[in-house]
Amino acid sequence: MTDLTPRPQLRTQTTPARSGVHAQVGNYVASLPADNSGLAGLVQGLSALNPALQRFTQQQGEETRAEVQTLGKAGAQEATAPRDALTGAPAAVPLNVPPAYGEVYRAAFKDASVQRAGLETKADVVQRFHAEKDAEGFVPDTWLANERSKALAGIQEPRLRAAMGEHFSEVEQGIRHELTKAAIEKHEETKVTTAFTLLSGLSSDLNADDIATRYQAGLLPQLSALKMDKKQAAGLLLSRVMAISNEVGGRPEVFDVFDKPDAEGHTILARNPQLAPAIQQARDHAKLTRDRKIHEDTEDDRAKTLMGYDDDIRERPQLVTPERLIADIGPNGISAEKAADLYHRARVERGKQAAHAQLMDDANNGRLGFWDPKDQNKAMDEMLGPQARQLWEAATSGDSAKVQALASALMQRHSQSGATVPIDSLVRFMETSITNLPGTDGPSPKFLATAEVYKALAADKNYRGLYFKDKVADIMDAYDRHTQQGIEPKTAYQAAYRVISPEFQAEIKKRTEAPEFKDKVGKIARKYTEGSSMWGFIGGNGRPENVTLLNTWAAGEVRRITELNPDLLDDPKALQDHIERHAQTNFVLDTSSQLAVKVPPQFAGAMTQEALSAYSKELIAFRKLGEDSRVRYIPLNDQGLYEVQYWTGSRVEAEKGQLNLPDVVNRYRASKVINPETEGVALNAFKQAIRDGKPVPQLDPGLLHKARSVGALSAKELDKAEEQHVAAFRDAVRKVPDLGFGKPTLDNTLPAIKGTKVDYQLTSRIANDLAFGPGAGREDHMALAGSLIAIREGVVLSATPDPNPAAGINIGAGYNLKANAATVNSDLKRAGIPEDRIEDVKAGRAALTPDNVRRLIQVALPRYEEGTRKAAEEAAPGLWSRMTPQQRAVMVDISYQVGNASGFKKAWAALDKGDTVAFQDEVGATYRNAKGSQVEDTRGKDLRASLLMGPSHWNARVRQVSRAPSNPIQASSLTKGKD
Repeated sequence: MTDLTPRPQLRTQTTPARSGVHAQVGNYVASLPADNSGLAGLVQGLSALNPALQRFTQQQGEETRAEVQTLGKAGAQEATAPRDALTGAPAAVPLNVPPAYGEVYRAAFKDASVQRAGLETKADVVQRFHAEKDAEGFVPDTWLANERSKALAGIQEPRLRAAMGEHFSEVEQGIRHELTKAAIEKHEETKVTTAFTLLSGLSSDLNADDIATRYQAGLLPQLSALKMDKKQAAGLLLSRVMAISNEVGGRPEVFDVFDKPDAEGHTILARNPQLAPAIQQARDHAKLTRDRKIHEDTEDDRAKTLMGYDDDIRERPQLVTPERLIADIGPNGISAEKAADLYHRARVERGKQAAHAQLMDDANNGRLGFWDPKDQNKAMDEMLGPQARQLWEAATSGDSAKVQALASALMQRHSQSGATVPIDSLVRFMETSITNLPGTDGPSPKFLATAEVYKALAADKNYRGLYFKDKVADIMDAYDRHTQQGIEPKTAYQAAYRVISPEFQAEIKKRTEAPEFKDKVGKIARKYTEGSSMWGFIGGNGRPENVTLLNTWAAGEVRRITELNPDLLDDPKALQDHIERHAQTNFVLDTSSQLAVKVPPQFAGAMTQEALSAYSKELIAFRKLGEDSRVRYIPLNDQGLYEVQYWTGSRVEAEKGQLNLPDVVNRYRASKVINPETEGVALNAFKQAIRDGKPVPQLDPGLLHKARSVGALSAKELDKAEEQHVAAFRDAVRKVPDLGFGKPTLDNTLPAIKGTKVDYQLTSRIANDLAFGPGAGREDHMALAGSLIAIREGVVLSATPDPNPAAGINIGAGYNLKANAATVNSDLKRAGIPEDRIEDVKAGRAALTPDNVRRLIQVALPRYEEGTRKAAEEAAPGLWSRMTPQQRAVMVDISYQVGNASGFKKAWAALDKGDTVAFQDEVGATYRNAKGSQVEDTRGKDLRASLLMGPSHWNARVRQVSRAPSNPIQASSLTKGKD
């Protein structure tokens, strides 16, 4: 029987012991199954018999190791002090980690901790480095060694020390790189600073040519000594040129320096082509900055100019002349339409003011009555308004004595003025003193004041009639009669108001309807119609011959007024006063015929009487009627229209006419206000031109408005006159020639450098004083020419050689000694230079003062102006007068520059024909540059174009010059201020 090897016996199976779950604060790692030694032994034994089981066992171990390492790393990430794991006690292994893997857990924990500690160390070192690197005594090597020692302190394990050392090496490398970079940058910064210091010698008063010359001849070798190549130098030059431009508010032309060739024929830009976009951007920015500032200055001056016009139109309209307006017209000035509007407004206001001055003069000389009632009211209010207001105040305070004194003074002044209308404010005072019902406390202070005025006018019924009408007159008349009868004021006041009370009116109606009342009225009325009670005058002008007309009217008025106020039947004197007062507001006496003429109440008065009487005499004389002939006026309506009848004895002529009373009154008023021999003749010619449809003559607006105020001109005629005057102004604007200078570029505003002697701010100040200073006028072409010359030439206080060697010496603003040899001594003397210093000034041993420069321009300029004007008139008569002040100034400036005013005959002829191209060809000026070449004066042309844009634009360009430094010290201060 075969002996068989028994198979291995398995132990009795028991349920595997599972590890208990232990709660650990802060440990959120998943628990691993506890190690089962029985199972492990079994697996080990089986693995020896089965390779697959051996591989399973190995794989299970690797997975467990990976899981434990993950747990260790996770635990390190949650630790609050990762460095403690490197220097202190080993990390505690969680219970869920098999004991066999405890070291695996601790190793993973330390590896993760050293990474965390290393990152924190790097951050701390960098922070301390930046905090301490600039401290005095800081030595990088020593500091880094100390920091490394701090980083490794307490770490014993070589593996961990190596890991921390690697972290520190990384940060050390970065720090040393930064230190090296800083050292290099400091070196470069020192080099660049030195270079900028050298370049700052290029001051902001230099132009592109001067900058190029100084840069290439002097600065470039110095920059080369600093180990800078031409490419780097070009970049630094760009920075300096940008600063130069900014220092004076934008100079795009200075960027032309990069287009200037050097000795080798290469431009500065060619040395560094990559600068091209930056140069163009800087040039565009400079142009934008400069143009914006000039635009702002222009608009500011333009706004002030318009406000100045508004002020002048309101206060001094005579200063708003066509010449001044045309001078301000331009692309950057006011428009032609705006100028025409200002001209019209100024003429209207000037006319009103002149007419008003005449009105007040007539008021002060007793001739106010010749004016229209509205104008009389204006004059009376202006003259007597303050006194009338004092009267109101005195009445309000109850000062009866003061009221009476003021009322007397007002009436006296009213009488002296010759006014035929009342003072409006005083009339309003009277009217508002009367209420619909009487006050329970008796008469108010205002009522009593009105009563005092009524009493004060008792001696002059004409003036009383002007101020007291209708209800006011009735109440005051009743109050005055009652108080004169001794009735105390309160009772008289209540009784006076009865005349307007409903009860009294009802009583009156009842009384006036009674037969006995009608009989009594009829008897009194018949006295008038029979003439027994007829007064002997109308306003003191004698008894009219047509008394029947007056008596009939008086009888009717008796009936009317006694029906309104029956008490008058018992007071014959009061009734007589009323009839006379109302007759004077309804009739005037034609003194040429002694006939009373019924007139509308608004025309009653001395003016109408004089006008109608004078007109009647004219009609009789014109028709050559006999001495027994008369003119009668038969009313056709109540507005002043009459039929004119001619009577010879008792026979009326067949021929009749019509009369419009307002026209007659206005005509008479005009004859008293307007001088017939001068103003009258001019007005007649003016009106005839309107009737014929021809251009009206240019009349003073004061005369036109005075004529309108007194009725010598209608509103339509005045409007026609103003319309034609404005049309003539527009025509003058249209006839202004075009010089063809175009729009200025605004480049090269600064005068060319003449050594270091040009004072830009003084140049600007003198140019501004000449054109815009006290006493200067924007329409003065001589002042504008002087300003243009100052800017174009530049102000130099001492003698300076002219760029053209053949021209000799210049002083001041381009005043050439050679060109003015015949008058130089007298010119300098008239400019304020003592005779004993004239030769020193000419020789350059003495300098001019700013005032000398300004006066020298003003002394020399008239010669050039006279020659220029004569040349223009000879070539094209009338052309000079059609030109604007700016255009004349430009031509005078050209003559001053070339030293000859007679060489432009072809130019004047071309301008007269409107050929601007030919004109520009003839007036193009040239000059000799620093190289001795004759070149076109584009700068001078551009400045002239600016002046032609209008005074506001020119003012802005003058101010642009003031932003440049006047001397090297100022230029240096500008440079320092920008750095």
